[in-house]
Amino acid sequence: MKFPNHFAYIAGDENCSTAKLFTCYAFYSLNEEHVQTVLRSIGQGFQRTHFAV
Repeated sequence: MKFPNHFAYIAGDENCSTAKLFTCYAFYSLNEEHVQTVLRSIGQGFQRTHFAV
């Protein structure tokens, strides 16, 4: 699977059921392997994570 150079994740100010404020963190990397590592690491840190390319 080809990973994009731009990637982002959205975080709420509280847990999912009570969050009212969300922030999108966007990043860019020239290294596809680093992008893949970061996205998979973020996904492992949560029980419910949507991962889409």
